[in-house]
Amino acid sequence: MASLNAYSKKRETELKGNPLAGLLAFRTMIAGAKAVQTDGLPDDLKATYADCIVILNKASEVFTGWPDKPEEVVNYLRQQMAQDPKYMEAFSAKMTAMSKDMDVMSRKMDEMGKKYGFSAVGGPGAPK
Repeated sequence: MASLNAYSKKRETELKGNPLAGLLAFRTMIAGAKAVQTDGLPDDLKATYADCIVILNKASEVFTGWPDKPEEVVNYLRQQMAQDPKYMEAFSAKMTAMSKDMDVMSRKMDEMGKKYGFSAVGGPGAPK
């Protein structure tokens, strides 16, 4: 968890100037979260973390097909809206659902953090 917190803090500083880069950095964060070794964790923490990975994977599907370079995102979105005028409406609905799932994940990890003495990345107790 400490390495995820450090990564999150570093990325937050790097991405302040370009919010689109933050959306794309989400992919990297998910890969890092998946790499966390959970062997030896208490069963409830291990299960909660596994649930969080499921939610992160689901959330990442919102950005399937997006370009890897932040400077290409605006053109990508323009192309999508030209092909489907309701693209942004559908995207907004997906983002709303993702936000709700991420809130649930954050609360669960905050509960585990209180129980086991750590701060969850992105939760209210995470370092700023």
